[in-house]
Amino acid sequence: VAVLVILIAGQLYARRIFSAPRTGVVKSRRTPARTVTLAINAVLVIATVGLVIATLLLPQAISESRWGALPGWVSDMGVDIIVMLVLIGFFSFMAYVLGIPRLYLYGWLVGVGNLASRALHLYAGYTFNLPLAIAAGAIVLVGVALFIRFLHKYPIPTEEA
Repeated sequence: VAVLVILIAGQLYARRIFSAPRTGVVKSRRTPARTVTLAINAVLVIATVGLVIATLLLPQAISESRWGALPGWVSDMGVDIIVMLVLIGFFSFMAYVLGIPRLYLYGWLVGVGNLASRALHLYAGYTFNLPLAIAAGAIVLVGVALFIRFLHKYPIPTEEA
């Protein structure tokens, strides 16, 4: 939590340095991209609430007998495989809808990183999620590169302007 507080404070400080105060009032209008984003967020909230309710009300729905005919590694990491596929599918859908190709990469990084972290924990005993840390580092590097490119394209206005 302390790291999160420090990161938020750093972000607010950087925002104060790199952005100029806005003048005037802008009224947002409904665009197709905004409508799709709102719809996706609503579906995600409903799906999350539904999964929480299903998990609490139907604990017997997840049983070991369902995995009996599959190899051992599938039964050990079945939920993580499903999570990986959901993450890749979700990020791919968002990339397609919003037209942001790097979201495909993010989906694969986070999905495979999650599965690899679980495999390392299960079979090698590693408790640190190194693959997820590598994925997060790659995402941060892409974000920093985009931020630097943005600053070059739209420099900080000076007092004379």
